[in-house]
Amino acid sequence: MNKVLLVASDLDGSLLDHDSYGYDAATPALELLEQMRIPLVFVSSKTFAEIVELRAELGNEHPFVVENGSAVYLPDGYFEQVPADCERVGAYWRYSLSPPRQQWAPILEDLRARLPGSLEDLFRAGVERIEALTGLSRYQAELAIQREFSELLAWQGSEDGLTTLEKAVGAAGGRVYRGGRFYTIAGETDKGKAYRWLRSQYAESNGGVSVHDLCIGDGANDVPFLEDGEAALLIPANDRPLPTLRREQGIMVGAGVGPTAWADGVGRWLKSLYSID
Repeated sequence: MNKVLLVASDLDGSLLDHDSYGYDAATPALELLEQMRIPLVFVSSKTFAEIVELRAELGNEHPFVVENGSAVYLPDGYFEQVPADCERVGAYWRYSLSPPRQQWAPILEDLRARLPGSLEDLFRAGVERIEALTGLSRYQAELAIQREFSELLAWQGSEDGLTTLEKAVGAAGGRVYRGGRFYTIAGETDKGKAYRWLRSQYAESNGGVSVHDLCIGDGANDVPFLEDGEAALLIPANDRPLPTLRREQGIMVGAGVGPTAWADGVGRWLKSLYSID
């Protein structure tokens, strides 16, 4: 097969269970991808610190997208040549698509005054509040708060208030993303833009061949990259409908929810490529 095989996945609510953050049900599929040497790249709203921790736990050594497409991290030496416009950050090369998190601070300060009681930015709220809202351990909450590009919001306001928020952020050159639990403010990028750039690096590093990919997600913020993959796997959730896609072809829906559905869909995708029992 003269193609690069690639799996790109959201984390919370997809590979990771929405409530427990566990992934046991997906372990057989994860091991199969590893055995077949098919890269699994994470495309997530999570921070660099959170994803590095998970990658170490899973033994994953591939590139990843952080904070809803705000940046792509490439392990040093992963590609033969470092792509243009990347900067060295420790053991990684970073391609940034969003301005620093500090850019959103004055906007949020103004909105807190205009929309009292409607929004809570979690960086300002602190680790204990993140623990309470997410069920994360203190250590995990400390990783979640280490945001470089985006602000994470808990929203308690009205739809009209949300429209005000989106207009204010848009006027400042940013966007509001609706995730499974929270809203994210970041630059004018998304998971699709970041993933397309990363996918192009895989193609170029392999002589310009096409990429045969499966993109996996469960939320509205996953739609931009679910639209772009050769195949899209939608992960059902107990508390909301499946994300709506414009595309009509190449769509699968996992059986079950969370990592159970993830494993089901990945297994079916692999069977469509190879004869796997």
